[in-house]
Amino acid sequence: MGEMWAGNGSSISKHVRTEAGKMGVLYSKLSLFKWTIDKYINFYSFQLKNSSSKTFVFVGNELTYNRSFTNLAYSSERSIELPIVMNFLKQNKPSKILEVGNVLNHYFSIPHVVVDKYEMANGVINKDIVDYCPDTKFDMIICISTLEHVGFDEPAVEEVKTLTAIQKMQDLLAPNGKIIITVPLGHNPYLDKFLINGTISFPEMHLIKRISAHNTWEEQPLYFLQTEEFKYNYPFQYGNWILILHN
Repeated sequence: MGEMWAGNGSSISKHVRTEAGKMGVLYSKLSLFKWTIDKYINFYSFQLKNSSSKTFVFVGNELTYNRSFTNLAYSSERSIELPIVMNFLKQNKPSKILEVGNVLNHYFSIPHVVVDKYEMANGVINKDIVDYCPDTKFDMIICISTLEHVGFDEPAVEEVKTLTAIQKMQDLLAPNGKIIITVPLGHNPYLDKFLINGTISFPEMHLIKRISAHNTWEEQPLYFLQTEEFKYNYPFQYGNWILILHN
């Protein structure tokens, strides 16, 4: 960010003096604030558009990063989770979809059922997934960066509630149904433990790591689950290691 300000001292002072002469000190401060914010947005947009990596490879598929400004997706693990999940949808073409945690609705228009215990939004069923008992089964269940909050970011910590939630999701799958779950490692130590020791296991498990401040990612060997230390918000903000689970 330091380069954004390099050589701008004189132009900032000139801008302040000009605006102060027109409308006074208050107008000058407001104008300078807006001018600074515009500079920052333009600088960061330029950085994103000119990043050397616009795509990443996941299980042999070249996918495009999601650089949406919605909920700061461009700067977080959403930049890879969304294209991975959308590619999974494209490959399987389900007719009845359940999403646990209201994520996709913020970015796409997809007809599906959403269960989210806490987020109040139009069409969202506010119910704990472990207590959700619909009268139907689903061809696909999606859970994006939500499982790590179950039983952990709640009034009472329940160490094994993630196991109950996964079992419930599997029970709600139709025969030959598909499930995909993304988990940022380093947030919920109890969930991490279950994933590392094999208590939670899926036919397909893929580990992907953030490798730069520009929010670029690379797939890593799964055995790194046993050798690496996982931290959330370190060394970069938000998730740094994501585990993708699916069947």
